[in-house]
Amino acid sequence: MSFFGILQSLLFVSFFLIKCDGTDDEFLVNATLVRSDPEAVCLTGKPAAYYFDHGFGDGVRNWLVYLEGGAWCNLPEYCATAYAHTRNLTLDPKPYSFKDILSKKKEENPDFFNWNRAVIWYCDGSSFTSDSQKVYEYNGTKIYFRGARIYKAVMHELLYKLGMTTAKN
Repeated sequence: MSFFGILQSLLFVSFFLIKCDGTDDEFLVNATLVRSDPEAVCLTGKPAAYYFDHGFGDGVRNWLVYLEGGAWCNLPEYCATAYAHTRNLTLDPKPYSFKDILSKKKEENPDFFNWNRAVIWYCDGSSFTSDSQKVYEYNGTKIYFRGARIYKAVMHELLYKLGMTTAKN
């Protein structure tokens, strides 16, 4: 095979991998761990996290805060086993794809593309409603129900660390 044939094959494979991976159409944002409240922890005791991308242009004083959804868990034994593993709560949060309503592409998201956009990582099993000081335990696994505390801590960081206090929307 000629040099140009090899080069053409490599370019085709590279293009195919990019299209399959989806990263050319997505904007991945790394997690920020919540530092303002050490008690704002996920179901498994790991620090809570959020994802943030700064707004720009005339959207710099506008904010969109997205509460990531997920299933509830209501029994410590379920929360400690199946729920925590299916939601990958034993791992650190992975980069989050800012697409659709979170996209910074005007053609994909004409209303909010240039706004400050934040996602609160769902890791509490109670849709950000719990704030129990009690630590549950099942088969040696500690379980924390602190969703409301996570919400308050993230909002505090968005307001006072990242500037949401000056928001107009």
